[in-house]
Amino acid sequence: MAPFTDVDGDGIYNARNGDYPAFALNGTNNCDYHLLGDQSLWWVFNDKGSWHSESGGDPLGVEVHATAFAYKSSQEHLNNATFIRYKIINRSTDTWNDYWFGQWMATNVGDASDDYVGCDVGRGMGYAYNGDLNDGASPQAQFWTYGAHPPAIGVDFLRGTRAIENDFQDNDHDYTIDEFFDIFKDDTFELN
Repeated sequence: MAPFTDVDGDGIYNARNGDYPAFALNGTNNCDYHLLGDQSLWWVFNDKGSWHSESGGDPLGVEVHATAFAYKSSQEHLNNATFIRYKIINRSTDTWNDYWFGQWMATNVGDASDDYVGCDVGRGMGYAYNGDLNDGASPQAQFWTYGAHPPAIGVDFLRGTRAIENDFQDNDHDYTIDEFFDIFKDDTFELN
């Protein structure tokens, strides 16, 4: 199911026949495939594999194809960042006109018992950081802590979902209906 370049044209991924992983940067399957990052992982998940023990709700029929990628770079902001790209597929017979998408993160910074979380409203970013200068004072936490000078983590949506063409909606709330590349959050990014 992961995207790949099918060199031998048989529709089956086989590296021995020259096939290799590939991702379309612009979201469409065409000849403009590129690998993302210096290391990349791909996986798929859905909400129909088991019961919903927390919510007790019925499955929605959501399937998500996820790609996590990172760069080895001398640029500090890239070297310590992991990007995650999601392709969300409606596998149900229902039409989704309005939905919210959130990212759950286990933002434990080493020993989670002294962590704090917050948000930077102006940047639209959530973050977590250690509550003191030495992470993990308890003896049982010595193997999974940072010690002195612990790091922090920030989570942000760089680009929102694309709107459906001609849906007669102002999806990014800029008072213009159905403009070209209308997205739900107007932050875009380029990696150079």
